[in-house]
Amino acid sequence: MAKDKGGTQLYCERCQQSSPCRRIRDHEWNRMREDGKSEIFGSCYSGRHPEIHYHRRPRQCLRCGHRFVTVELAEEYLLELNRYRSYFEEIGTLVDRLRHLLRSAETSGGRKR
Repeated sequence: MAKDKGGTQLYCERCQQSSPCRRIRDHEWNRMREDGKSEIFGSCYSGRHPEIHYHRRPRQCLRCGHRFVTVELAEEYLLELNRYRSYFEEIGTLVDRLRHLLRSAETSGGRKR
């Protein structure tokens, strides 16, 4: 793909670096979909959590041509997501420890009836 000038610098997963990206028009994105369905862009909110508002934009990397969707949301929700991910990592570690303890108890005859 030819390197066009301009565009917003965004991280491209294919290039694995910050690259200039353009916003694709909604109808251009939807026309390229294989399933024929139209996606909604612009101002959106979560169906399960209507207090979470965000803005969807279809993008294209001007360096490699990769097409992807970005989402802009209030920073407080990103911070909340990071907190929950940390909690889940901690819970996963605890579950692994419990599994290990249970296996140890089973193999050492720790089960009493």
